[in-house]
Amino acid sequence: MAFSISFQTACLGFFFFQGLLFSGLLLARGREYGHAPSYWLSLFVFLCSCCLVPFMMGYSGWYGKDGYREFLLFVFARGDQDLFTILSIALACGFNSKTTFNRVFKRLTARTPVQYLVERSKESSTTS
Repeated sequence: MAFSISFQTACLGFFFFQGLLFSGLLLARGREYGHAPSYWLSLFVFLCSCCLVPFMMGYSGWYGKDGYREFLLFVFARGDQDLFTILSIALACGFNSKTTFNRVFKRLTARTPVQYLVERSKESSTTS
């Protein structure tokens, strides 16, 4: 997958790692002095930092319009379709139904997954 590090991604990444560092320092302080509020504040800062991760991933392109396309084409192009059913690939990509998966796959590749697999098996049998 191609990711792009934009200004927003860099800022959120900086704040995420700063939050992790601050959370660790608070936790160390709480252990050293037996200060219970430092534990709770450390947990709160850690959880707030983790809330930034989805936004970082979104700005970097992980949640793009067709972010799952590379995974689909990777599985089908490698020939690993024997290990996976079309439904299991659809569910792994976040689709709730095989019908929706087929529709999106056809929009991306101009053929259904079954048509693609048939063409792929013909190609592999002729090259063998």
